Amino acid sequence: MENIFYNIVGFIKDIFINFQDYILGFGDMSVALIVGLLAYKVSLNNNKYKVARERLEKAYYPLFRELEPNLYKDINLEDWNRFRIKFNSIDSKHELLIEPHLRDMVNITDKVINGKHLKKDRIKHFNIVCRIIEKDYDLLCSLSHMPKRNLYYIIDNKQFRSIPHAIFTILKVFGMPLLFFFFAATLVFKIT
Repeated sequence: MENIFYNIVGFIKDIFINFQDYILGFGDMSVALIVGLLAYKVSLNNNKYKVARERLEKAYYPLFRELEPNLYKDINLEDWNRFRIKFNSIDSKHELLIEPHLRDMVNITDKVINGKHLKKDRIKHFNIVCRIIEKDYDLLCSLSHMPKRNLYYIIDNKQFRSIPHAIFTILKVFGMPLLFFFFAATLVFKIT
């Protein structure tokens, strides 16, 4: 009986010793795996940064600067044609840097603005082009670590799609601090 007990204790001891070796071996492998993943992520982000910076400098920044005075406003034929010339120039030099859906939407909008369509249709199509360029411009600014337009600038220059969209943006920016203050205040008053 005593022999069986010593055998069981020895077996359990061997399991714990081997388990410790497995854990230490797994620790070495996990460190190597984490270092490899971090190196991959850094190289991937570095490549994203370079591509985003190139797209911003060569395509979207010039387009945005041309479009910005008329962003989400009614555009006249002269301003649209000036934007279209700029777009065609950039598109011919840097075709791969411009999103295909933007190219398609600019072509559709050009037909609507230069055609015999209603004013509301022209504004609707132009606002879609504005939204695509604005969204891509802000995303590329973020990816290339460049400053984006702040909320005050957007509101001051009336660069929002609609009044509800402007209100939603303001609530998105200021809503969280207000909610935090509201819940903190209710907790304080409940405690006292």
